[in-house]
Amino acid sequence: MFLPRKNHPVKGAIPYNGVTFKGFSEVFAKHYSSYPDLENRHPYREAMDFYLLNHVYSETINKKHRCMPLTQNERVFESLYFSVVENIGVKAFYYLFLICFREMRHMKTATYNDHPLMNKAIKFYSSDTVNLLKNIVSMSSENIFEFLRNNHSEVQVIPLVAAVKFFFDNGKWSKGYGGKAWGRVTKCLLMFLQGDITFEMMVDTVWTLAHNNGPIFNKGYGYYKVKHLITVLDIQRSGQIPNMFFSHQHGVSYLGLGGSSVGLYERIKEKFGGVCPGVTGHLDWFLVESLGAEQQYTYYKNLQTDKHKIFSPGYSESKNKKITKDTKVIKNESQEMYQVMPGMHLPVIDRDLGVRNEVYKL
Repeated sequence: MFLPRKNHPVKGAIPYNGVTFKGFSEVFAKHYSSYPDLENRHPYREAMDFYLLNHVYSETINKKHRCMPLTQNERVFESLYFSVVENIGVKAFYYLFLICFREMRHMKTATYNDHPLMNKAIKFYSSDTVNLLKNIVSMSSENIFEFLRNNHSEVQVIPLVAAVKFFFDNGKWSKGYGGKAWGRVTKCLLMFLQGDITFEMMVDTVWTLAHNNGPIFNKGYGYYKVKHLITVLDIQRSGQIPNMFFSHQHGVSYLGLGGSSVGLYERIKEKFGGVCPGVTGHLDWFLVESLGAEQQYTYYKNLQTDKHKIFSPGYSESKNKKITKDTKVIKNESQEMYQVMPGMHLPVIDRDLGVRNEVYKL
């Protein structure tokens, strides 16, 4: 058994050229066949499951040459990873498609009176594509849902989604609706459909997407509220998702961990001799904040201090150096960059120092 990495659908980037809206509508309808009796799940739990498995998978394959065979337990874990990511990702993909089209109903009709803009859209995406989108303006959200489930148009999906992004970026919108924020949301969907990013990258990105008023997972259709999602992303930024589960099993439960997520953690430990790869100790909330968290975690920092006696405000044990307000900052012109997806790069973070685009001169 060799590491698939590129030939498994989860790791692959396959353009959906030639797929029509009619064909897509059929599979979309099957996915939402149980609506409105869908089981709604907190998106932060699915994000946790993904990032836990992704972290462990990365720890596993990074220790091997790509042509080295996996052990029996590693193969079982790999199958588990791909299975869970596929289930989580398919749900997120259809949700992403649905909410982008639902938001189009808020576009001002004045957009269609902008003849130069409309001519450009027709030139890029065809009159059939533009006319199809005209039909959903001012529809109710439920009518758009039915429109997506029962459509027989031969318009191709890729130019259709590209046209949606075009109108988000260039159309006329009231404050708080549509616009460039939704253009960025649609871009993730479009890049996956075009084969610019893998299925795995799409799933990794979707939790970070936000519309004009916060995370995108507030529309229902299989998801229930967005609480804790930003917290999970802050923990993920610090590379400590496995540590959160470790802390849970040693007396401190953050974010109401339980049920299937803890069961997943147990299955991982079972396959790796009772230890979860990637666990470096208890979750350190001081480290979470030092790496540029979106939120502050005073309550959790006090909790970790009381329970685990972890005192680390601005302190790096591995380098035995303190970061203070008086620390001088210099620009690191040779900062190593990590490619998230084509056209998107982020600086590699030194987790000991909490550095992003600068280095500390100590």
